[in-house]
Order: sequence, then C-alpha cells, then structure tokens
Amino acid sequence: MIEAKTQQNCSYCHKPFQLFLHEPGISEYITISNNDYYLTTGINHMGFTNFHIRYCPKCGRKLGDEI
Repeated sequence: MIEAKTQQNCSYCHKPFQLFLHEPGISEYITISNNDYYLTTGINHMGFTNFHIRYCPKCGRKLGDEI
C-alpha cells in the first residue's frame, strides 16, 4: 500500500498515538487490541468505550496492513 506523506507522518495512527481529544474528564485516542484498531473514548469515573475502526479518522490511512 502506498501512503501519502501526511499518512506516513500522522501522529494519531502511528505509535506513540497522539490524543484526538484531551479535555478535563474525557480523552479520545486510537488503541490496538488483537491486531485490530479501535477509537477509544474514556470518561473519568464512568469508564470507556471502543469503536472498531479500519481507517484513521484524521488522515484516512487504512489501518492494520502493517501488522
């Protein structure tokens, strides 16, 4: 797969992952589990939720091909 320069350098979908959102009490970021990518949203004192994703929400890169 050929990636654009912006996709190769995306700090949101390459380790170490940059946070999409970091506000008091809430954060959103990409995680990997069992070779699958997830958009994780965490809310203090309430837990977190994961949404399976196939493309980076920021740069559009297809995720999972490099694993």
